[in-house]
Amino acid sequence: MRIFDASAFTKMEADVAQVFAASDHASFFNIARWFELIVKFGTKPGRQIQLALDDSGTSALPFVREFAARTILSCTNAYTCEHSVIGSPESPSTVQNFAKDLAHEVRRSRSIRLDGFAPDTPFFSALIGGFRKGGFVAKPHLGWVTRFENTVDVGFGEYLGRRPSILRNTWHRKFAHLAKTTQSSFQVYDKSESIDDFVDVYQDVHNRSWKGPELFPEFMPNLIKMAAAENAVRAGVLRIDGKPAAAQFWIVWHGRAVIFKLAYAEDFASYSPGTLLTMHMLQRVLDVDRPIEISFGRGDDSYKTLWMSSRREYWGIEAANPRTLGGAALALRLSGGLGRDLLKRRFGSSK
Repeated sequence: MRIFDASAFTKMEADVAQVFAASDHASFFNIARWFELIVKFGTKPGRQIQLALDDSGTSALPFVREFAARTILSCTNAYTCEHSVIGSPESPSTVQNFAKDLAHEVRRSRSIRLDGFAPDTPFFSALIGGFRKGGFVAKPHLGWVTRFENTVDVGFGEYLGRRPSILRNTWHRKFAHLAKTTQSSFQVYDKSESIDDFVDVYQDVHNRSWKGPELFPEFMPNLIKMAAAENAVRAGVLRIDGKPAAAQFWIVWHGRAVIFKLAYAEDFASYSPGTLLTMHMLQRVLDVDRPIEISFGRGDDSYKTLWMSSRREYWGIEAANPRTLGGAALALRLSGGLGRDLLKRRFGSSK
């Protein structure tokens, strides 16, 4: 196994670049420029970003060293929707050996915490098994939930027909009210040459919305520009009486669309501008881009069930090194949790 400094993902050696190229179709959150964005604008100071490459040259994993806490973290943040081993691993055993070698490389760390994996793949189990073979006590945990809709061969009309009547009726009523009482317009941005205008509008709407400041203020503007350069942007604005009332940023990547960020100005809340703009964007993306899936990004907010009928979980792994002082206490806690989980599976809940 080789460990690289990963301060510039897009300028790494050719064999590393090849690993990223092998998996960039799988997810926007696997591409090198995504991780480089995290390095530059989306991580806390004092952390070192590194990348592990296995001996076969088929698997890689970016990770974060937090030296003060002697902890290894996944190269993710609150904006990450999904995460995985990078590349095209030959088999689960390849991934297991990769995790075992990584555990050996970071053996002086007290813990490892990785987030954002699809749990129903053999590679996820292989990671856990590899950390255990490397001497760590490892346990999976639920990370976050995504709401999504399967849209293979589904146009906007069919999608709309699937929605609950309360959502359809709200949209029709609010759209009629908007048209009757205001001068309104919708604008879709999907070209890089106009994306700076959208960034300005999005930040204006966000500042006038109910949402608080972003965790990393520079991350979103640079993400929008990066996605535009990758031809992955679908962004929309609803203007009411000439003033931006709602703005949305979508990522469309190899057949999968993510409604990544949305905001509306509170002074226009009575028009339900978020609902109106979401419907407009759905019609544009479903009828033009024809994705196989649309998701609402990260979070299981109750309103998302009106828009998306399916639910997907993303899990993480916490692993403790019992050979270190702090890791031994964490390993004991994780081992106790493993025992409780085993008893629950075997005998059921005591309640």
